[in-house]
Amino acid sequence: MYYRDKKFTWRRLFFAGPKRLFRSFLHYCFNPLQWLGVHVLEKSFYSPIPDTKSLSEKTWTKESKLVGVEMNEKLQLELLDEVKNNYQKDLLNIPIERPEKPGIYYSKCGFYGPVEGEILYVMVKSIVPKK
Repeated sequence: MYYRDKKFTWRRLFFAGPKRLFRSFLHYCFNPLQWLGVHVLEKSFYSPIPDTKSLSEKTWTKESKLVGVEMNEKLQLELLDEVKNNYQKDLLNIPIERPEKPGIYYSKCGFYGPVEGEILYVMVKSIVPKK
């Protein structure tokens, strides 16, 4: 076995110290843990995933002011009405289970959840150029 371009030996591992021993253990457990749905990430300054121990409790409980975000509830409700009026029939006809004919979207496809799939369907359908 090789680890970081060095031949693996128990002696090297024993004298490497507990941190190296643990990292080696994680290295060899990575794929089985991924298969179980456990994702092990090294804490690093360059990681886009923050160290949650360094975040204060306010991070999770403080309500955001959404500075720079215009929610525009009235326009959102108008858009929802438009979608309902124009695409409700289409959305109700989307099959839940896999249809026999290939190439047709269905809700339980595993790529998108039902809501995401329906939103994408409406987006694509609404920007189709008129012939």
